[in-house]
Amino acid sequence: MENTAPVFYCVSFAVYYLRSIYMTNETNNRFSPAYQNIKYYRSEIEYIKKLKCKSKFKSYAFFYLCLLTKAVCANVDVKNKTSMKNKPNTYIKTNDLKYVFGVNSKVQAYAILKILKDKYKAVDYQIINNKIIYISFNIKSQSLPSGEYSRENTTAYKNAMSIKNNEGFILVNKLDLFNTFFNNNYSKGIQDFYIYLRINTAYNDKNFYEYIPNKLRNKHITLWKPTTIKYNDALLSLYCHQDDLANLFNVNVKTIQRYLKALKRLNIVSYAYVAKRGTTIILSYLDTIEEKHINNESIKDSVLDLIKELKKEYEILYSFTKRKFAFVCLFYSNEPIILSDNSCDLFEKAVT
Repeated sequence: MENTAPVFYCVSFAVYYLRSIYMTNETNNRFSPAYQNIKYYRSEIEYIKKLKCKSKFKSYAFFYLCLLTKAVCANVDVKNKTSMKNKPNTYIKTNDLKYVFGVNSKVQAYAILKILKDKYKAVDYQIINNKIIYISFNIKSQSLPSGEYSRENTTAYKNAMSIKNNEGFILVNKLDLFNTFFNNNYSKGIQDFYIYLRINTAYNDKNFYEYIPNKLRNKHITLWKPTTIKYNDALLSLYCHQDDLANLFNVNVKTIQRYLKALKRLNIVSYAYVAKRGTTIILSYLDTIEEKHINNESIKDSVLDLIKELKKEYEILYSFTKRKFAFVCLFYSNEPIILSDNSCDLFEKAVT
């Protein structure tokens, strides 16, 4: 057995990510756990505001991204109206802030903004004449144009037009996003549940095909990694466990199930539970953008086919029962990373 470990048990591939390369890739039609940044579409964030679920928990990573989709460039305060330490990246009318967050009142919106600043240290802001809020971001979008805003700064101007038309996307550093909003014991709401699923999304990246059934390789699928890895453990899994998700989000399993059902109702995710293994989750909303469709039975059938294939070929079962997981990403350097069963320190701080 020790010399015939299947690809699930011993994987080796190189990921090259010189900044110019991965920035090019990430602006194309691809999602990868190997990317340093995660891409969120402005229209996607707007659609997630429609989510309704009986839960008292807030989604501050989501609220942060709502603001970040409005970020225009490195400095919008060209007339020096503010006294902020860092130059503001956008400004929003005070009456419009509740619409940016998707909440019902200005009071709620102000409370969210204050928590993002004081509790999460994610933003700074200054209110001018009780009409305009200037905001700077501590987790910058990697796609944020440099310089001051003006017609002559064509990149910033085009970005402002994209914001106005709710088009385009933002790129956010995964590790910064995770450490700011998820690496804690706070209970989290349904939008943050979705944001976390997206961090784990793989699509159109051949490096991860060996983990994914053939019929699901053209889908936006979530991949997971156990935090404790032994020689006979697979490096990645297309299953996650609802009790682990509940522990991560500091909610109960029933709440996680409500989150999944609410996401399914809006065709944001599709998922299938495989007994004694876990839940496989497809990001249906992203597949809809690509004009692809799949139902839950197709997901389950594809996963079961993969299990049969592995069991027949290697006489072993593919399962992560009772193991913790972390979201998948790589540490970045200027050298290619080789993943194998002896190189398992992906996001060691992810879940404790």
